[in-house]
Formats: sequence, C-alpha cells, structure tokens
Amino acid sequence: MICAAVHIKKRRSADGDGDDDMLAAIERQTVQLTRIIDELLDVSRISRGKIELQKERLDLVSLVRAVFEDGADKLRGGKHRKQLSIQSTELFIDGDPVRLGQVFSNLLNNAAKYTPDAGAIDVTVTRDGDCAVVSVKDTGVGIPPDMLTRVFDIFTQVDHSLGRAQGGIGVGLSLASSLVRLHGGTIDAHSGGADTGSEFIVRLPLSKAPVAPNIEPARDRRERRASQTKVLVVDDDHLVGKLTGELIASFGMEVQVVPGGAEALEVMPKFQPRIVFVDIGMPGIDGYETARRIRQLPGGDSLFVAALSGWGQPEDFKRSAEAGFDRHFVKPIKISELENLFASELPT
Repeated sequence: MICAAVHIKKRRSADGDGDDDMLAAIERQTVQLTRIIDELLDVSRISRGKIELQKERLDLVSLVRAVFEDGADKLRGGKHRKQLSIQSTELFIDGDPVRLGQVFSNLLNNAAKYTPDAGAIDVTVTRDGDCAVVSVKDTGVGIPPDMLTRVFDIFTQVDHSLGRAQGGIGVGLSLASSLVRLHGGTIDAHSGGADTGSEFIVRLPLSKAPVAPNIEPARDRRERRASQTKVLVVDDDHLVGKLTGELIASFGMEVQVVPGGAEALEVMPKFQPRIVFVDIGMPGIDGYETARRIRQLPGGDSLFVAALSGWGQPEDFKRSAEAGFDRHFVKPIKISELENLFASELPT
C-alpha cells in the first residue's frame, strides 16, 4: 500500500517544492523493491510449475510498441537514443499479454541499465517463417564470451558494480527466459565482448488460428479513458479500504467504501455502482458469499465484480471465478492494474 499512498499524495500535491522530489524518490525505490519481490516470486512459481499463462490471440507488434513507448521504466528518462523498427504491420501469436509485457519490459530495462547515457537502444520486430522475431540491441557494456551461456541464470550480472548502482539483482533475464520458453519460444544473447553492446533475440511461434476481423490494438484500448464511474470497495480492514478507495478515486471515479458484505448489500440499491471490489477474507459474510448475493440483485449480472485477496495461486483464481467474480486481483492491487482496468472497455 506504500505505492498507493505515494500515488495519492502525488495526485494531491499542487505545489512544486522539494516534497515532490522526495515522493518521486520513495516511489521509484518502492516500485523497484516491489518488482524485485514479484520477479523472485514468479521465478519460484515457474520452478515449481505453479504459474499458469492466461493466453489469448494478440498482436505482438502492438504489444511491443506499447512496452517500447511507455512500459519500460528505465527508458523514460530520455537519456538514450532509442528506435523502434517494425517490418510487419501485424504478427498474431497465442500468448499471455501480461507475461510477454514482462519479458520485453525486462529486456528494455536491462538494455537501458547497462547502456551509458547517450547510448543507443534499437528494437526490431519482424517475421521469420512461422515465427515472430523481436530484437533488442544496445551499445552498452556488452557481454564477455564466457558469460553468454550463463547470462540467463538467476542472480547473474555482467557488471556487478553497475548492477548494484541500478538496483538490479540478476533476476529479470532469468524470468524473461523462463516466460519465453513457457510460450514455446526461444531467447538468445549475442555480443562481441566487453564494450561492444548486446543483442537479445526473442522468437515466438505465430498463431495458427484464422485471422479474426477488426481486432483492436491493445494500445488503442489503453488510451481510451473511462468517464466517471461509480465504484464500491468492500473491505473489513479500515486502512486498506480507505487507501484503496482513495487510489481508485484518484482516477476520477466516484467511490464509496464499506466494511463488510452486509453493508455492501445494503448500499447497493441506493449507490448503484458499476464496479465492485470485494475483499475475500472478511468475517461474517465473506467475499465469495458477498459476490454470489450481489449477482442475485436486480442488475447484478451486468456489474463488474473484482476479488481482492492476499492469495494468488491457480486454485484461488478458479474459486473466485466460480463464486461469480470477473477478475481476481492479488493484494496490494497495483496502480498499473487499475490503469489498465479503467482504460479498458470492460468496466465502462
């Protein structure tokens, strides 16, 4: 919830004093720490076979363009010369957009981390037979020949001093490699040695499904912003509910927070929310039962009901879906998840 609190504070800040700089520093470090923990958990889940891909037919060109333009944190500073070259208008694959977004974000962040200011980062998307090919090439520190076979091993760093300065621990490339393999693809590293730059090449099999008409690019969906929408937050933890409500309100939503399932069912007819976030582990009427009763209310079938839970294993997602939830978010809900949710067509 630290990220949520900082996000709310930044939205409320109206002056330009030093507090903004301090908030930005807190936010950067918190986001970095959160990413490291998330990546370590993902690596652990993959090693134990506990991760499940949510595959859909998607346009890889749109996904890579979106990550290149606004999805890689370390590219936003404008210190590098960057270029995106797309040699195919559309390349459809069967993949998990969130996990593949992680792959390309990690590759771009890695390139930016190990490339000095004013260095170049070039991304190319093309087709080679039955595969989509994405290349991320930089003019950075390069990879020594003896490291090329180990660069995807967990906790491996090419330049330890630079890695520490940038906050990395050598997890991103290992995670990217594992996720690419889960998609039936390959990832390779190339370099002429120290100070010659690096290139990472991802190959993913193209979808064999027939082309569907009028598939909307992912970025176009994200750019569409929802108008003010009524949102109900149900959480028995007062502080968590308050912060979640204020975070959602910062996106322009009209929010009401209640402490339990009984209170939610009572205010539903009068408040008439379009979206409902429900904590699973509540005393009395728990989240599962609350969701079932919401669905039984007049118009309940048309609502967007999301679960909030500290548990995120496949069986947890399955149980929440069976209870009538449209989505299952693992606490603390990420700001990026809310941004994507409120920018999509689904909850409007």
